[in-house]
Amino acid sequence: MRTSAGGLALAAVLLAAGHTSASPYLRTAPRLPLGDFPWGQAAAAGDFDGDGRVDAAYSRDYTSGVALMRGDGAGGFHAPIVTEAAFSVIGNVVDLHAADLNGDGRLDLAQSDFGSGFFVFLGLGDGRFAQAAVPPTVTALAASSAVADLDGDDRWDLALALWPQGGPGTHVLVYRGNGDGTFAAPVTWTLPALGFAGEMAAADLDGDGRDDLAIADRAGSGLTVLRGTSGLTLSIRGTFAAGGQIGSVALGDLDGDGRLDAATGSILASGGASALVGDGTGAFTLVATVETAPGATDVGLADLDGDGRLDLATSGANLWIRRGDGTGHFGPPARFGLTGRIVAAELTGDGRTDLLVGDDLFAGSGTGDFDAQHAFAAGTAPRFAVADDFDRDGRVDLVVANATGAVNLLRGDGADCRT
Repeated sequence: MRTSAGGLALAAVLLAAGHTSASPYLRTAPRLPLGDFPWGQAAAAGDFDGDGRVDAAYSRDYTSGVALMRGDGAGGFHAPIVTEAAFSVIGNVVDLHAADLNGDGRLDLAQSDFGSGFFVFLGLGDGRFAQAAVPPTVTALAASSAVADLDGDDRWDLALALWPQGGPGTHVLVYRGNGDGTFAAPVTWTLPALGFAGEMAAADLDGDGRDDLAIADRAGSGLTVLRGTSGLTLSIRGTFAAGGQIGSVALGDLDGDGRLDAATGSILASGGASALVGDGTGAFTLVATVETAPGATDVGLADLDGDGRLDLATSGANLWIRRGDGTGHFGPPARFGLTGRIVAAELTGDGRTDLLVGDDLFAGSGTGDFDAQHAFAAGTAPRFAVADDFDRDGRVDLVVANATGAVNLLRGDGADCRT
């Protein structure tokens, strides 16, 4: 099993909400030099040009191609290098994944699109990309996607979950990676019990060295697990009760037994989140269901109090945080009157996990509490955030992409902003 760069760049991201004002704790640098290419609807970070500095890649809804802004190592970025593509994106970008898809040691990009499928861009090592042979496109609507090694051959494969197409069930398309940046025609799996796919998460759930897929069901009440196999003939491990209609899923070890567990969030107006304990074979047992703020709920897992146990962050109308007890259960919620995107990362230089909520910063106390927020301008309607040390000063910075297409850099000063 391999680990994608995109998974390393983002600490923990979920939907929740924010304000806009100024703060001395994170400094807003000038808007990134996007020129005439207002990207920003999907983001990935990594060292795309091999110079040891973190770069930022972006794509935008209804736009073909990608833009790469090379980091200068001091918190700044060079003008974007735009790779146009010989295709037209006909819908919203679903995801942008960074991984070495052709085994040359350079990061590549796989972009999934709402109405077309996957598009692959192979990194040339200088910030430019060459468009690979486009995997066969689809006319159905994509709900979620993943880059994973599903057959254990040390090559990246692509997985795409589609919305229902005139009949019951969800289709999952799997493209076997050839190891050279090209992919075989997709194998289609129909999951009659999966009514309407939500988020997809990929990890080795059964310890066999192959990634598996966990897919939320927005129309039902279960988490469907597909096991990766050596022949890429995915087997349905099962559908496991997960509370109400679920749209989001996060994976992590909730009970400290070394096996991956899951947290899921409901799309119901009443909200709700659930914890499922994994048995190490890809099966899950529902052990807890907790209240959340009303509204469709996204979930995130991170150790927010430094006790070695994963805590649960949920978003609906507001952000709620519950401390994990190490058994898959959680304590009473701490409530924060915010909504917007959240990044959980060490942002203040004190070794404690902090939370960025939209464009507000909460400094972690190391006890699971968060002190008074410090807001800073990150543009209108933050949609994606990438956390990394862009200026190589040992402090985490943020690049925030907004629904308007603008992208802003916020440089961390490592200051202790706890009151």
